[in-house]
This record gives sequence, C-alpha cells and structure tokens, in this order.
Amino acid sequence: MIESAIHLAALDLAAAGVPVFPCRADYLHECTHDHRGKCLTCESFKQPAIKAWQDNATTDPNVINGWWAEEDFNLGVMPKGFDCFFVDLDGVVGTDNWVALCSELGEGPDK
Repeated sequence: MIESAIHLAALDLAAAGVPVFPCRADYLHECTHDHRGKCLTCESFKQPAIKAWQDNATTDPNVINGWWAEEDFNLGVMPKGFDCFFVDLDGVVGTDNWVALCSELGEGPDK
C-alpha cells in the first residue's frame, strides 16, 4: 500500500469526519494558465478517479486504503454539510496567491 503524505491526509480528514475521494491530476501536461493559475488549454486539471464521487466520497479507512493501494492519488474532499470551507491551493500560483492574501489580511491558517 502506498502511504504518501496525501494518503495519510485523506485518512486524517476521514477520521475528522470529512468524506474524501481519490482524484487524478495531470501534473505533466503542458498548457497555458491564466493569472489565477487556471489551465486554459485543458478541460480540467484534476479529475475524480471514481464514478459518482459526490455519492461515493467516504470516511471509511478501509475504502480509502483500497483506493490508495491502486496508486498515489491526489485528494478530493466533499465538504457538504460542514460549517467551514476548504481552500484548494493547486500549484505554485495557488500557493503564492494564498500567501499574498494572508499577508494582506494579516493572518492565515497553519500549513
């Protein structure tokens, strides 16, 4: 079984009650990005690796371990029903924008 940082994060989120699902990310494609980091030449940068991800996202560690036994997936979360929000920081541009926003507002969560 692959126990990457992403796999362990999926298990941690699931243990906290946040349903997760595996995604495939194409980090090797060559494309053009806009000023926000959105890929302009691809349909989507991150695709769910399971069908009906909205219904099949889970907190079950056995299911999660089974998914990550197949490959080292990226991570998707299903935050529906939670009194919070998630910030998806894809790539360097996303991270740079988050750091700039936190600097401007004077605070931000721990990494």
